[in-house]
Amino acid sequence: MRYDVIVIGAGLAGLVAGLRVLEGGRSCALVNAGQSALHFSSGAFDFLGHLPDGTPVSRAPDALEALADQAPDHPYALLGRQRTLELGQRAEAFLRDRGLALDGSLAAGNRLRITPLGTTVPTWLGASEALGLDPATGALPWKRLLVATVEGFLDLGADVLSSHLAATGATTEAAIRSASLRLPVLDRLRTNPSEFRSVNIARVLDHPEALATLAAELAPLARDVDAVVLPACLGFRSNEPVATLSRQIGVPVRVVPTLPPSLIGARFSRILLNRFLADGGVCMNGDRVTGHDWNGPSLARIYTASHEDIPLEADDFVLATGSFFSGGLTSGPHAVRETLFDLDLREAPQDRAAWTSASVFDPQPYMHYGVRTDATLRGQLNGNPVPNLHVAGLVLGGFDPVHLGCGGGVALVTALAVADRILGTKG
Repeated sequence: MRYDVIVIGAGLAGLVAGLRVLEGGRSCALVNAGQSALHFSSGAFDFLGHLPDGTPVSRAPDALEALADQAPDHPYALLGRQRTLELGQRAEAFLRDRGLALDGSLAAGNRLRITPLGTTVPTWLGASEALGLDPATGALPWKRLLVATVEGFLDLGADVLSSHLAATGATTEAAIRSASLRLPVLDRLRTNPSEFRSVNIARVLDHPEALATLAAELAPLARDVDAVVLPACLGFRSNEPVATLSRQIGVPVRVVPTLPPSLIGARFSRILLNRFLADGGVCMNGDRVTGHDWNGPSLARIYTASHEDIPLEADDFVLATGSFFSGGLTSGPHAVRETLFDLDLREAPQDRAAWTSASVFDPQPYMHYGVRTDATLRGQLNGNPVPNLHVAGLVLGGFDPVHLGCGGGVALVTALAVADRILGTKG
């Protein structure tokens, strides 16, 4: 089987790269081994939250030069400030045009998103229904809140969230009330704690009859508050159930992402994948790469578990397999390696003691490990660029996505960059 482009990995970077090459008129197939990290994310995308020296970043455009000085191997540094910002701005429109309801922009600067524990993290783009602080004032847009959760739901506690919200200084503790909702419509799920998760709850509550029941229980509690905060257990296919509930009870409703798996992250993944398929892409779900052939310095074809001895050939390949969590990188007793092609890595010493810091709360050296590329994001093998193997997302090396708060931005920017290179354009 032959395609113009084969993308390995169907996380954020893989899906966006695939969508972009389809937009450019190329045929494209995704090889997807399983659920991507997008399913476990909060549904928010960060661009740059801190510099390597720990300096907080409020506006990424103002910090990219300092980032390049402190982390010259960071993908943003390889691409350059102007190109990185151009790609970031395009990513904002690209995602919205493909059905993701998002707030935020590089121009507006980072906004503070509320986590399940009520703490805040800087965010570039976030689900429009997610609770966040006003970027101008650093406070919640409302003074009186009702924080409600579903009885028996363990992934977000209303009391814990309420107390931590007050601790942020966004509002006073006296202005926050907590409530636990019984909702008999969920009793069947409630009997099995392993099934009582956000995605399964949303499958029930998104139905109009169940949503009306939720509104009827919330309405009396919401009479003297300015907004209602719920765990992200609504909106399996879109954020419309949250908007509907808000209309029914007469006050704004916002949600807080829960512990993984993430309803919002899974929804974003589903929307992008459905758009990829609607645009003519082919997705080989549950398949994994088992072998490959070279044609001189170029990658000629790959083999997969499902297709056995039938090769998958392409003019260009995109490696978007993620980091350790997604299996794009693997570690052994004495070495870290790129899993599929054994590409060259940045910063992966053989001394295992150097891979980690003593405290789990410190930045971890292994988070910088990843594929070495040239400035055009082509993977390198034995010091030489592979002409048709392009690398995007967290499998890249030279940065710590957690410490810097830049994982989503790197995935989106590099995905568009490699797709543009394949298409021979920058637009």
